[in-house]
Amino acid sequence: MGSRRLVRSEEVLWRRTARDVVALALDGEDPVVLSGAGLLLWELLEEPVQADELYGVLADVHGIALEVVLEEAEPVVEELIRLGIVQVRS
Repeated sequence: MGSRRLVRSEEVLWRRTARDVVALALDGEDPVVLSGAGLLLWELLEEPVQADELYGVLADVHGIALEVVLEEAEPVVEELIRLGIVQVRS
């Protein structure tokens, strides 16, 4: 978490549907579908955002404890980073 700044990768193709966001890194093989809280996550990543701020907003909007967000959303963000869909900026 900490001071990492996260943002959507510029090298990702994505499309918003009525219920989802479908994203695919340019060098990726399979698209990723974000729905539910993933839609807000995607919106928040439009501009660089501090990881702790991102998780705090998700907790506030959904009315859940930060610890729950970290447990559930942080692994998703880490996977999006691994897939090249989200970038880490210093």
